[in-house]
Amino acid sequence: PSDGAMYFIAGGRRSKSSLVRVTYTGDEPTGAAKIPPPDNQPRKLRHELESLHAKSDPSTVAKAWPQLSHGDRAVRFAARTAIEHQVSNGWAARAKGESNPVAAIEAAIALARTGDKNDQTALQTNLARIDFSKLAKEQQLDLLRAYGLIFIRLGAPDDAFKSKLAAQLSPHYPANDTELDRELCQMLLYLNAPGAVAKSVKKL
Repeated sequence: PSDGAMYFIAGGRRSKSSLVRVTYTGDEPTGAAKIPPPDNQPRKLRHELESLHAKSDPSTVAKAWPQLSHGDRAVRFAARTAIEHQVSNGWAARAKGESNPVAAIEAAIALARTGDKNDQTALQTNLARIDFSKLAKEQQLDLLRAYGLIFIRLGAPDDAFKSKLAAQLSPHYPANDTELDRELCQMLLYLNAPGAVAKSVKKL
């Protein structure tokens, strides 16, 4: 414990066992690392939002909505869940007109889970304003999943919107990223996007 080495034991289940000792040789400092204290603020905020779950309170939307664009995914999830527990006719219009891309995606997911077919066109139109190329990978995945949830829960889009969305997403496929390519492939094939089959076969 006092020599600064790392020890590994391998083997077992009738295989040869071995003990490996790893030490460092070089000029880099080997003192204890300085670990910054944990940031408990996101966790505290998440817990506050979680306390609003399953409660019907008109003030919840005002408290939770600003956190739909929070940098911490868990906080965004807690905020969205709190909003979903409120009657949607109190915040549906806000979801359809939200201008912040991250908040718009989260709000669309919330309304897709709680709304109905009448909400679909406005939700799709609002999401279509988002520039896919300007989103971080995490938000790109969320946007694709938001579209998917809308189509599953509220119904298939009409041919005009299919063509519009296909034209927006096609230039980004393939992205040469496993997660993104999986989602883009599924969405573009669902939309019958020109060239999607050929690109997908090539990726195989």
